[in-house]
Amino acid sequence: MSPAYRSRSLATAVVTSLVAACTHPHDVVSAFPYRQPDSGALDVVLNDPSRKLTVTVNDQLVVDRAFTRRAHIDGVPSGIARVHVAAGGKCEQGRNFDRSVTIQPGELATVAVPGPEPNLGCEVFLGLSDVALEIGMVAVGVVLLATAPLHVVRLK
Repeated sequence: MSPAYRSRSLATAVVTSLVAACTHPHDVVSAFPYRQPDSGALDVVLNDPSRKLTVTVNDQLVVDRAFTRRAHIDGVPSGIARVHVAAGGKCEQGRNFDRSVTIQPGELATVAVPGPEPNLGCEVFLGLSDVALEIGMVAVGVVLLATAPLHVVRLK
């Protein structure tokens, strides 16, 4: 295996690892711990995703620290449900909301709450660390290119 091929392989592996490390919020589907025949469903929707969304319904934990902006809970008993929503994580200001929601059998109820607010100090720090990471990646690329031997290909 030539050194140039190894250098390209290493660069490809580094870039692939960085792309794979990026995560995106996803919808969470959960079920109430005990399902009753006359149950309904509940959607908790944030206007912005939270890194740590936690939801309890009638003091039962149904979503635990999920990175999401929407949580769907099946099997919620019909009647008045006490919903507690806690959002916030990493660079987000923590927020808590308590709502009473009427759950109809076989129907979907929706609770819309504002998403967490960003923490300015943490956002500035993350921005600076991203710049440092980019500078480091450029430096790695320059070193890889500088140390790779140059090959001259002759056409006959």
